[in-house]
Amino acid sequence: MANRYFVCALIFLLKITPAAFAQTVTVDTYFNHETRKTRTGAERFHYLWTDKTDPGFSKWGEWFTDAGFKLDTLGETPTVAKLKNTAVYIIVDPDTKRKLLALT
Repeated sequence: MANRYFVCALIFLLKITPAAFAQTVTVDTYFNHETRKTRTGAERFHYLWTDKTDPGFSKWGEWFTDAGFKLDTLGETPTVAKLKNTAVYIIVDPDTKRKLLALT
């Protein structure tokens, strides 16, 4: 329940953020790199700005852009230099050895 209040507060803050202060929101695809098999190989899915099948992140991305933020994705090891222009860095459900073993 507390998470819902946090998300609502975050959305409120994003809505009142002046466009002059808007920066980049980057979602991680390095620590969370989920793929699924397709007929032609594999594809990335889940926790992507463009994934409309699970509308949480595509919708969240719309809210960020409506508030004046730019969206980005980082699929490499995060470093200070790579995150230099990022105001918010989102890591969701990072893949761990324990989690990966459970999936196999």
